[in-house]
Amino acid sequence: MGSKLSVLIPAYNNNASLFACICSLARQTIARDISVIISDDFSPKPIMTEIVNTFKDYFYKIELTRRKTNLGVVSNKSWLFSQVNSKYFAYMEHDDWLVRDDMYERAIKSLENREEVGCFFGNAFIEPYWDIVVSGGEGFCVQIPNPLDKNFMYNLNDKHIKSLITVDGYLNGKDFAEQLSLSSETQKFNTSWSSIVIKTNSMRKLGGFGSGYTLTPAESSALKVFGDEEHFCCLMLIASQFDFRLEDIPSVIRGFSFTAYSKDLFGDIKHSRRKYIQDGAFYAYYKLAWIISRQGQETRTKQIIKSLYRLCEKIGLIHETKYSEEFLKAYQPSLKEYKEFSEHTIKKSRRAIKFTIESDNKSA
Repeated sequence: MGSKLSVLIPAYNNNASLFACICSLARQTIARDISVIISDDFSPKPIMTEIVNTFKDYFYKIELTRRKTNLGVVSNKSWLFSQVNSKYFAYMEHDDWLVRDDMYERAIKSLENREEVGCFFGNAFIEPYWDIVVSGGEGFCVQIPNPLDKNFMYNLNDKHIKSLITVDGYLNGKDFAEQLSLSSETQKFNTSWSSIVIKTNSMRKLGGFGSGYTLTPAESSALKVFGDEEHFCCLMLIASQFDFRLEDIPSVIRGFSFTAYSKDLFGDIKHSRRKYIQDGAFYAYYKLAWIISRQGQETRTKQIIKSLYRLCEKIGLIHETKYSEEFLKAYQPSLKEYKEFSEHTIKKSRRAIKFTIESDNKSA
């Protein structure tokens, strides 16, 4: 008999944070039922095999593979998914920490014997990397943030969410997609990859992680965008077929540090590098809407398509290439109602970005 859960870690460069991450995994109540699979994506500073050897007696198994070339974020995660032989899987970012030792046990219990539920969408604390204290060796500890709602990546007591979830914390797929598309400064509904547990068969039924629904390398190149991001598209895909289980108190501390890309993303809309991520998200959601539109005209399908187009409208389209129009036509739904949605989305996105840029120019 194999493990219950595969924890997939796409690793790159940071041995210290990876060690801390695996320490937190080792404290899980079902650690001996977990297969830990690490893929070093051709780091300039290779992930140390000593880290894996340190934990070989803590899990069902732990293994490290070093890629011979850099695959990129999505391709590396896709390869990791291809290695899964367990009933459930989860991605663990190598700079995150699990702070509730029973997270995976609770997640699996919430998914067992619920055929309509495909994913545990756990919660996470939002804390700067440097506010967390980690010590290795025999023990491991983190400075857990004060559990105030403002530190949560979403809040089950939020009036928008509370009215939709069941008493035991389940949320219909179409409502999940809508909340994800409405997430904003005033209504938080997001999480860390490390907080998510997915049924393996649910993902395989939909084609596998990163398979077919993301931008191809050729599309990314022609559109001149950073295509190696998943943008939680797989969750929207899961929502088209399955429901979700949410979590009240977070189990994960999201350990992140600002990078050039993240600064661009929250900075100047005219910055030359921001468009690579923002436009990439627009095209990814637009393509996914077309994929899901082929499922038919059921209420759930229609709602998720609307949610995806709403995300496109919020994001906007900063920079178009000569291939953009061809892409938008190729992934325009054939059903009249959905086609009208897409046409409205394109017009609104273009107007929104034009207005924002003109406003920035006037205030400059």
